[in-house]
Amino acid sequence: MADEQDKFAPTFADSWQLPVLLLAVAMFGFGLYLAMPDSAHDQYGDAMQKVRAMVVAGQYTQAVDVLDRFAQFEPEMPQAIRGQYHMLVADTLYLAQKSKQWDQPINNQRILDRYHRAQELGLTLDSDQYERMVDTLVALARTDEALTLLVDRGEAGADSRQKLLKRLIRQALDERPIQADSAQKLIDQLLAEKNLSHEREIWAIAREGELLMRRDQVQQAVDMLLRRIARLQAEGATGLGELMVQLGQAYLADGDPADAERWLMRGRQALSPEDALNGQVLVALGRIRFAEDNIVEALEHYSDVVAQFAATPAYPPALIGKAECQARLGVHDQAMMDYAKAVELFGTDPAGSSQPKAHLVESLMTQYELRFGQGDFDLALSYLDMARKLYTPPLPADMLLKLAIGHEQLARKMLGLADGQQESTDDWRKLDNKQRLEVAKHFADAADFYLSHARAVTVSNDDAYGRSLWKAGEYYDKAGLHKQAIAVFGEFVQARPKDPKRLAAMFRLAQAHQADGQFDEAIALYRQLIDQNPKSPEAYASLVPLARSYIAMGPKYTDQAEHVLLSVVTDHPALRPESTEYRDALTELGQLYYRRGEEGDYEKAIARLDEVVERYGQGDAGQMPELMFQLGDAYRKSVQQIDAKLAASLPPSQAADLRRQRAYRLDRAQQSFGSVINAYEDRGADSLSELQKLYLRNSFFYRADCAYELGRYEGPDGAIALYEKAVQRYDKDPAALVALVQMVNSYCELGQWEMARAVNERAKVYLQRIPESAFDDPNLPMNRKHWQRWLDWTSQMAMTSASAGAPTP
Repeated sequence: MADEQDKFAPTFADSWQLPVLLLAVAMFGFGLYLAMPDSAHDQYGDAMQKVRAMVVAGQYTQAVDVLDRFAQFEPEMPQAIRGQYHMLVADTLYLAQKSKQWDQPINNQRILDRYHRAQELGLTLDSDQYERMVDTLVALARTDEALTLLVDRGEAGADSRQKLLKRLIRQALDERPIQADSAQKLIDQLLAEKNLSHEREIWAIAREGELLMRRDQVQQAVDMLLRRIARLQAEGATGLGELMVQLGQAYLADGDPADAERWLMRGRQALSPEDALNGQVLVALGRIRFAEDNIVEALEHYSDVVAQFAATPAYPPALIGKAECQARLGVHDQAMMDYAKAVELFGTDPAGSSQPKAHLVESLMTQYELRFGQGDFDLALSYLDMARKLYTPPLPADMLLKLAIGHEQLARKMLGLADGQQESTDDWRKLDNKQRLEVAKHFADAADFYLSHARAVTVSNDDAYGRSLWKAGEYYDKAGLHKQAIAVFGEFVQARPKDPKRLAAMFRLAQAHQADGQFDEAIALYRQLIDQNPKSPEAYASLVPLARSYIAMGPKYTDQAEHVLLSVVTDHPALRPESTEYRDALTELGQLYYRRGEEGDYEKAIARLDEVVERYGQGDAGQMPELMFQLGDAYRKSVQQIDAKLAASLPPSQAADLRRQRAYRLDRAQQSFGSVINAYEDRGADSLSELQKLYLRNSFFYRADCAYELGRYEGPDGAIALYEKAVQRYDKDPAALVALVQMVNSYCELGQWEMARAVNERAKVYLQRIPESAFDDPNLPMNRKHWQRWLDWTSQMAMTSASAGAPTP
């Protein structure tokens, strides 16, 4: 088709490209044609008649071919024939373009040129050809020339002139933005036409009313329509339904629903039932009922429009009104479906480019604000995402900010946070894994939108840029997207050297590096804060993270971490025990000793962790079970070092003292493990992390082990009862075998051989159904000592049974 368009684009005489040979043949054939005995006029006249027949038959390509051959000899034609030739070329090219729905400026200009040439040669255009000239001028945006042409024609051009004015008025009203001044000028020109029919006058008045209302000049619209309707009625005009409906709409826009309804109903009576304006009447009545809080009746009006007038301009506002009614009634799934249909109607043109589309955006934003105010952030975001589809990127800054705040608030709501409340590790622990992922996703989305908002206002609002940039970094960090947080906080530090939050941004940047495993970078930033701003809150806050970064670097950096932590808990001039930094340093120091486990470390760990529990145990329910486990385990493991000392030859007083210490530490360990069990079981297993579940399991076994090591075999706090609880709690866990073995050992220690044999049978059955690989678990609370005791006691039971004549187990 493109090739065919190109064929029409050049002038016939100047640029129809033919090979030289074909041109020579054509000239020779035409020379023979001229040598025929008929007159030249008849020769050309007959040919023109044949072309006209082709045009009438719609054979435009063939007509072009013939006219092209004549183009070579146009100067030799008689004047009258030349005029016909040019007029025929113009007609053919115009009709050819229309048939193909083409609108090429180069063709349009040639159409005008040919008509003008025909007039110069003395031909007069008929009414159809004048309309073609006018249509071509309009296509070239030369409307003033088109109107002048029709004005010059006087009464003969009246009908065409009025049609053109209507066309231009509609075009001006439909422009984006509306060409209001031009539209008003054209309306005045149409209304000034002599012998204008009532039908066209009513149309022009309606367009003037439309223009006034779109300019928000509703009172002027009311006055104008009242005056015009009264005059037309006095003249006996009919078909005033559109003006009456428009007057009702103007009254409604002016805040007068009673007069609005009166004129709407009068207008409806003047319309035929199938008239599309009935849809606009129903939409206006729906708005009146909605404002009266008669939502059900409003919904009925809107639903009627949707069902009966889907192909009219009333359909989009009816869909929106229907959705608003459903949202008011709380039927949000249906509301969202109708909003989705409205959004699909408008596509992704720039929002606000048309009045109905602007109405849709406003409606969706209202729903967002209402649901947001009610704290239903999920539903609010659904409406906001719907409105978002009406924009083409980049989104407006206010939309980006609303999206950011929506995702932020939804994440906070899922964490159970009140306004202004900061989340803690406990808030995250209360969620299951799926919920944690959802919260992280909302924080990530919030960060994305805050960052986009920062980019959108970088030039126009520096304060807003800084706030949104900070929020973006903060929520990337909360979402676990540490690399993005590094980029954003790095930008903040570089771009805002005088911002009061710059030191805080450096601290957050160091934390993000630390979380991402970039410990060298984190240490450098923490050191910079401490060395260059030693009395700043950020310097104090950097001490414990600095120590943790050293610890993460490996064992050879542990001494540096210990030095930093000791500087906080021993001789820091500003940090007191009440401070968060002191508490965290004390905790971290105790954990450092517990994990390192060198000679004397467990005693140091006990001292530090015991101080943490004593000082802060009532105020930190979140981390306290973990610390209680580590404290209990430090007591338990320190006993192993005491046992090693007792194995050597010692003076009786020293050995007795060590035995007292051993018993005290085992007793404290047993109490600590009991506290861990109570704390975690109060929370519920579903809320525990894998590490917490491991601490809980091992606490059951270590608590019983401590009782066993103390020789407490019987009673509710004795080893047998505590191991039985462990078996019941973890009956499908390989660790249950540990408890059964220890129960055997306990009964053997008591000399209760029958009970030992019974439990031993349970243990052997259990052992047979446990795969060998299960014992490869490094966290299984069963060591070589447990196995050795079981084997020893099994042998002892065998000998006892043999001496008694009983069968061996």
